[in-house]
Amino acid sequence: MDSLEKINNIKQNLNNYFIERQEIIDGIFLAIMTGKHMLLIGPPGVAKSYVLQAICEHIKGIVYWEYLLTPSTEEKEIMGNWSVKEAAQDRMIRNIENKLPEAHVAFGDEFFKAKGETLQSLLLAMSDKIYYNPTRQPIPLISFFGASNEKPGQGDSLEALYDRFLLRFELKRLKKKEERLRLYSIDRYDPKEITISLDEILELQKLVKNVYLPEDMKNLFADVIEELEYKNIVISERRQIWCLSLLRANAMLNGRNEIVLDDFKSLIPALWTYSVEYRPVCLVIKNLFKEENLEV
Repeated sequence: MDSLEKINNIKQNLNNYFIERQEIIDGIFLAIMTGKHMLLIGPPGVAKSYVLQAICEHIKGIVYWEYLLTPSTEEKEIMGNWSVKEAAQDRMIRNIENKLPEAHVAFGDEFFKAKGETLQSLLLAMSDKIYYNPTRQPIPLISFFGASNEKPGQGDSLEALYDRFLLRFELKRLKKKEERLRLYSIDRYDPKEITISLDEILELQKLVKNVYLPEDMKNLFADVIEELEYKNIVISERRQIWCLSLLRANAMLNGRNEIVLDDFKSLIPALWTYSVEYRPVCLVIKNLFKEENLEV
């Protein structure tokens, strides 16, 4: 069984269990394949962390770390406290056991509740994948997933950190009675021994870079950016490059070595920043397909 088939089997198992979370499951795999970060926005109790935990249960060799951030959370709780033993020998070395610097996948709950100093260290970990111990040290971090009940407002000092999340999803509570009845009948998630190794994940990441971007798809992407700018939705050059990686990852996960029009649907969670921009972004992407089945 090849690696893509394993991922498809994992997705199927997840979608059979989680209700109305297919988009989030797909998004998590896109984040991991691009080595980028993802933000989950929504009220408590909508399985923001549980979906990610379940996915990590399928990946052999992965180190998963999670933490609830509060206004009193200090940097040492995330990056590791300075070792007393090492300090006695005039060496400043952090004890990173069970801390973020060991993690391949990390989850920060109530992300924007943390104070500035703590968030600054997270920004460094997310943008450069390093920490100081006391000199610059690499972190094996693939993707950081944040969760929040709210997002920063326009002009907020947290905008730079918010921008590090390539993918942003707003989760809503279940509304249909049949969905709730199904929820009442499920037990704890069972990964059913369906696994993929961390090494296989890292190999797939390499394949993403080799996915071909045809000239017509490149031109189409430039048109999308121009159309969004016409609607006063400005996408930075950095995010545009990230979006091309997202297109490549979506193509690869669907078994293609070339980007096609259908991959553009994966861009929706990467092109909006504020809630008022979500509908215009959906409409721009929807117009590429001349179809009515994209939710806006």
